[in-house]
Amino acid sequence: YLELKERIDSTLLRGMVINDLGNPEDSVYIDVESGMASATSDDKGRFSVIVPASAGEVLLLTAVKNGSTLYRDFITVTGKGSITIKLKK
Repeated sequence: YLELKERIDSTLLRGMVINDLGNPEDSVYIDVESGMASATSDDKGRFSVIVPASAGEVLLLTAVKNGSTLYRDFITVTGKGSITIKLKK
């Protein structure tokens, strides 16, 4: 028997994706917890996504561009501010 419980808390996660030179990267697919939430960075590298998590929770974030995973790490959800994702070559 499987019972699913609805989460009522969520947090807006904002951030920027940059390359190894510090320049913004567009069209980067941002995946949170293997499909829990996702977004794509805009032409200035910015993204925002609502994640079903409270501030302080730790989530796995993956960034993919052109089919290559360029970032995969755990992040701590913050209630305010933004995160910066630096892509690996």
